Order: sequence, then C-alpha cells, then structure tokens
Amino acid sequence: MLVLLGPKYSASEEELEVLVAETGLALYDLRTRLRPGAWSVVRAVADAAHAEEISARLRLHGMQCCALDSAVGQDSSRLIVYLCGIDVTSNQMVLRLAERAMTVPLGALLTIVRGDVHLGRMPLSVSMQMNSQSMRAAVLAPSLLASNSAPAEVFREQRAPSIQDVFVAADLHFITVAWLARIDARQCEFVGRSPDAANYAERLDRFIDELACSAKVRVDRHVKTSSLASHTAGSGRMVTPSPSGPASSRRSAAASDEHFDAYSRMVGEAERQTYTIR
Repeated sequence: MLVLLGPKYSASEEELEVLVAETGLALYDLRTRLRPGAWSVVRAVADAAHAEEISARLRLHGMQCCALDSAVGQDSSRLIVYLCGIDVTSNQMVLRLAERAMTVPLGALLTIVRGDVHLGRMPLSVSMQMNSQSMRAAVLAPSLLASNSAPAEVFREQRAPSIQDVFVAADLHFITVAWLARIDARQCEFVGRSPDAANYAERLDRFIDELACSAKVRVDRHVKTSSLASHTAGSGRMVTPSPSGPASSRRSAAASDEHFDAYSRMVGEAERQTYTIR
C-alpha cells in the first residue's frame, strides 16, 4: 500500500513539520521523496489499515492525501479506450470511438495524464530485475562452462521486449468511471479544432491545455519525475469485477506500455479518491 501526497503539496515549512510529526520520517527524506505539484509517495507500507491511518491523519491537517494499492496500476479491468476523435464544446465532449460516439459532460472530466507511450515497455522494476538476472547469468557463465553442465537457459539472452513504437498521448480520466480515454496524438482528430502547431506533441499539448482550462482540471506531466512512477510494477494482480456498461466492449487490442499505463491508472484513482466538487 502506498501513502500518496497530492499535487496541492507546496513544500512549505508548515507542511513539512506536519509530515515529520505524522510519518516519523526525517526532513531530508521528505524533501527527497516529495515533489510539489505532483503525486508523490510518502511511504510504502505492507498493511492497508496502517496506510489508511497515516493518510487520514494527514487529511486532518488539510493535506491532499490518500492510501492506494499499487496493484491499481496493473488492474486490467480499468480499460484504456483509444479515441479516433474528440469534439469539445462549452459544456460537453463528444468522444469518437471506432464504432460509435459518446457525449460526456465537460464536468465529468477528472484529470488528464500526459506522457510518451512506449509500446512493449514494462514497469521499471521488472526491467531492472531482468537486467539483474542477465548480469548474474554472465557472472556464472565461465564457471558453468568449465563444468560443462550449464543449462541452456543460463545463456539465453534476457531482455525486455523491443520497443517498436513510441508516441505522445494524453489520458482522459473521469469522475464516475474507472476506464479512461486515450488520445494518440498521431491518430486522434480534434473535431472542430485544429491547433496550429509544428508537430504532434505541440498540437496535443495545446489541445489538452485548452481542454483542462475549460474543465478546470489538472494536467499531470510527471511520469518521468514523480516517485509514484517507481511503483508501476504493482503488488500483484488486483481482483475486481468485470466492468459493465458502455466501456466494457471497447478495450483496445493494441500492444501496451505497462509502465505508463500503470502510472496513469494510479494517478486517475488517486485523483478520484481525493476529488472535491469544483
């Protein structure tokens, strides 16, 4: 379980004093772990009740805080739906999917997570574990060769799947549903709006900044710097009921980026747990 501190954290002296008193962590540790304006991991604890207790005490001091199971990031029932197009008016969005369109009130938007999707990428800790195994195999190889008893598996190259595609994307999270809508900047059409930009990334950024301003939500761009991103491997598969309703049949069959997908899901759930009416 993770105790998360939200992007409203500003690293003020008052906040740091509360965190030292309530978590028992040293001031240096807190300054290292926590990033103002981003979701950060205060502590990772094994006991869910303990995590809830810490987060509840911090909320009593007015802090944006929640306890979150890192398995949320690997919860495959939280579907990722790729959009073909999106049309935004003053009070609603039309999400255009491959087979139909959905009209969603602008006020239903919870947050936007922006990042680079690397298809085939695994969570960082999994990649590090595989690299560590490869290094151990290389160290063992000479002695095993000398004994002529090396199993073939020791010498088989272990590496992450090759990344075949990288693109800029933005995930739209909503207040009342767990599935999320993904904008692939190369393929999604901004119906009725054509931001003047030299490349896909700039075009996407201009669009989501305008959307965030209209919906009064935050854009998270911290997947490369937030301490939350180091917990994307999760703590095991989360068992949840299969979703019902409109999103259940729209799961993309495309390859995934397990690292970014997990980070985005965790940010969305943390925002959902700490949501207050705007």
